[in-house]
Amino acid sequence: MITLSFKDQDYNGVAQKVAQFTGKLVSVAKNMLTNVNGTGYYPATVEITDDNDAKHLRPCIIYQTSFDKGMAVGDSYLGSVVIEAGQQPIIKLSSGTGIADRATLADFGFGEETTSNVETPQADLNSIG
Repeated sequence: MITLSFKDQDYNGVAQKVAQFTGKLVSVAKNMLTNVNGTGYYPATVEITDDNDAKHLRPCIIYQTSFDKGMAVGDSYLGSVVIEAGQQPIIKLSSGTGIADRATLADFGFGEETTSNVETPQADLNSIG
């Protein structure tokens, strides 16, 4: 089983459950397809590791906008699982090069006056999925 933390989301009036994960891109179709909204996407395959460290291959989609930013087979990317009532889950991978604002200490409850008291976490970056 793959344990994820799902959050409720409303997308154009449709109730969804959405969770994020990190997965390894295994393959990408050569030809781009277009959905009913005219958005280009590539069918692909992602490898997801479950709670017991078993690997699972699952079909996914990569939107053209993410793919065009540069994605390579064998690299790991941010993914999301979207579930709607009566539908099979949809898995999407993203290039992870979004245009969101950079996180600040204030986002996590630390004011500017406390920045000198915040310890920098240490980790082996090779262990990050």
